[in-house]
Amino acid sequence: MKGVIHDWNDADAITLLINCRNAILPHGKLLIHTELLKASDTANQGNFMDIFMMLYGGRERTEDELSTIINSAGFSVIRVIPESPRGYIVECEAIHDNT
Repeated sequence: MKGVIHDWNDADAITLLINCRNAILPHGKLLIHTELLKASDTANQGNFMDIFMMLYGGRERTEDELSTIINSAGFSVIRVIPESPRGYIVECEAIHDNT
């Protein structure tokens, strides 16, 4: 997915990710291309985009915030790959249910 998660609030983003989880094989992978906010109060382009996205019901997230919603949807974050100055590819793996 590219540029999708930031369009949604946390609850809707989790629903979207759960639908992805239900659609892939048990050990399938999901790649998310997104921007990540810095965890500090440092001014950056992402902070502006976060305010802009809030106007439309979405939001930018830090790596920890994104990991939380990814985990809530049945995925685990394998790695975060810097792709450009602001873009990242988040590699996620479906959590296998052993029950």
